[in-house]
Amino acid sequence: MLETIQIEPSFSAWRAEARALLERGVAPEDLLWSDSSSGQDDLFAATTTVPSKVQESNLTVPKAFFPLAETVACHSEESRWALLYRILWRLTRGRERQLLLVATDDDVRRASYLAKEVRRDCHKMRAFVRFRKVGETDEGREQFVSWFEPSHHIVRFTAPFFRKRFAGMDWSILTPDECAHWD
Repeated sequence: MLETIQIEPSFSAWRAEARALLERGVAPEDLLWSDSSSGQDDLFAATTTVPSKVQESNLTVPKAFFPLAETVACHSEESRWALLYRILWRLTRGRERQLLLVATDDDVRRASYLAKEVRRDCHKMRAFVRFRKVGETDEGREQFVSWFEPSHHIVRFTAPFFRKRFAGMDWSILTPDECAHWD
């Protein structure tokens, strides 16, 4: 029977669950990943709560995996969690330490493609967000707002760019899923 792992749609939530599952030795083919962004719950799945406390491990993950995984985690495709866990499993338990260097591998190629789509969406957000003045605070600071509809979950990933670039103004970026505010 498959274990259903329900997580919040974030890299940190996936990482915590993946670490616990890896420690327990749960193979990727025994899991069904789901997150709250899909809006659908499987009524018939056996949901398992993974213990949050993980013992020390001698499993090591190549540093190159983390930037790729953080980027792929922003993609809107729900299968991203299973893909990331499968790659993680292969890097650690499967002893394929050089896996990320094999560009022809199906999992690596798919993860690279998803990361490329996320980076493209981030670029669009940086290029096309335009702020409009909507008012002033009691202290006389101008307030700005912008609307953007990203294809992926990139608001938190891209917000540091706007914080750095527009640090001297109060702004909000509104999207259908998340918002970013700076004052």
